[in-house]
Amino acid sequence: MQSLSYWVVKANEGEIREAKLFEKKESTLVKTLLSGVSTGTEKLVGKGNVPRSAFNFMSVPYMKGNFDLPIKYGYSLVGEPQSGDYKGSRIFVMHPHQNLCFVSNEDLFILPDEISNEKAILIPNMETALNAIWDAELKQKDRIGIVGAGTLGISVGFVLAAKDFNFVMIEKNTKRLKDSLELKWIPLSKSEASNQTQSYDIIFHTSGSSQGLQRSIDLGGFESRVIDLSWYGSNKVNLNLGESFHWERKKIISSQVSHIALPKRKLIKKKDRLKEVIDLLRDPVLNKFRRHEVGFNNLPRFMKQLYANKDVGWSPIINYQNIS
Repeated sequence: MQSLSYWVVKANEGEIREAKLFEKKESTLVKTLLSGVSTGTEKLVGKGNVPRSAFNFMSVPYMKGNFDLPIKYGYSLVGEPQSGDYKGSRIFVMHPHQNLCFVSNEDLFILPDEISNEKAILIPNMETALNAIWDAELKQKDRIGIVGAGTLGISVGFVLAAKDFNFVMIEKNTKRLKDSLELKWIPLSKSEASNQTQSYDIIFHTSGSSQGLQRSIDLGGFESRVIDLSWYGSNKVNLNLGESFHWERKKIISSQVSHIALPKRKLIKKKDRLKEVIDLLRDPVLNKFRRHEVGFNNLPRFMKQLYANKDVGWSPIINYQNIS
């Protein structure tokens, strides 16, 4: 049995490769319906910008190769089991972009009927957003800003809105800001352009850039906290910490999804976090969340745009129909 998968073969270039599938014990053959692109992380991987010190930490289930390239990498896939106890269901699994794969049964998450395939590939984004909100230890009276209206920024906004927190979306790209205002969970009255001067108690930084992180710091008030969801890879970050950062006792807190946020770590497990994310995804407002859809055959061309820093939209969907 043969499978097709997407590989980054060298910096800024990928291809579809064919390989033989080998069945493993206590595993299930899965036919892929959709996979999702984590634009920030997969761009850094595709450009060869993963530092060697992060190789072990950035490894994901079922990847092949390594970060020196070539590599098969990705972690959001929805599929249909073709055999065994799970046949007839739909599953989510952390797996690279691949049309057929054998997956360990213990890694499969059975999707409820009301969670569509398109919603399900948002699971990693929503887990990251929820974890960051736990890291922030928010209070209802906190003045909250989100810097960056990309996939992570709007995901944080979605979880904040679900928990009845008010916030302001801050984005320097006027088109992206305008697009974000069309999302039902980003209220118009709480959105402003990046030149606004209001100060915040909590700022979620999601832009992935030095400029965005600096903006987040500058927007903070006395003893404010920046919750930094961005990962920079081998890219250098330059900051001016010689002004209000020091005398206003500001803090930068890294938030990363692989560990449960410290305020919750003794109380819940990862399976509990996933359950809460699934409950969040039941919100019908996401049924109208439109995203760019790409055929699997066209994935190398699409990813080349991503590596070239083109705006490819929120949480792109890879469709596995009509594979040739």
